[in-house]
Amino acid sequence: MSFFSSAKAKLAASKLAEEQLYAQAAEEVASGQIRQGLWAKAIAETGGGEAAAKARYLKLRVDIMRAEAEVTDYAMKQAAKTVQPTEVDLAINFLKGEGYKVKSQGSRFWIHEPLGGKTKEKSAEQVIEYAKERGFRL
Repeated sequence: MSFFSSAKAKLAASKLAEEQLYAQAAEEVASGQIRQGLWAKAIAETGGGEAAAKARYLKLRVDIMRAEAEVTDYAMKQAAKTVQPTEVDLAINFLKGEGYKVKSQGSRFWIHEPLGGKTKEKSAEQVIEYAKERGFRL
């Protein structure tokens, strides 16, 4: 897909999303479920005329819905980042799958080998290196 067709598709999707937001805002107004703070702002900005205040309210409400979507998207991206296992987590899981026992305390790790040996590692980087020496690959 060329840059221009990609840009056109994004613009079209944006227009469709905007239409849906305006429809939702209009439904809220029609059902009387308006946000009082936004309504007061709309009245203040338009000088109090009801038709102008409704039009301004719709624009303000759509802006708020966009902001809410951005906050939700940001929060979901942050949550996804924290859920992702780190390289040391993957290395430890590899070692455990190979029969090793790995214990940690703070930033220090102890590795018990399947045949009874015990290794004290000082850092996460050393655990990763230890696992790589035994076949761990990302």
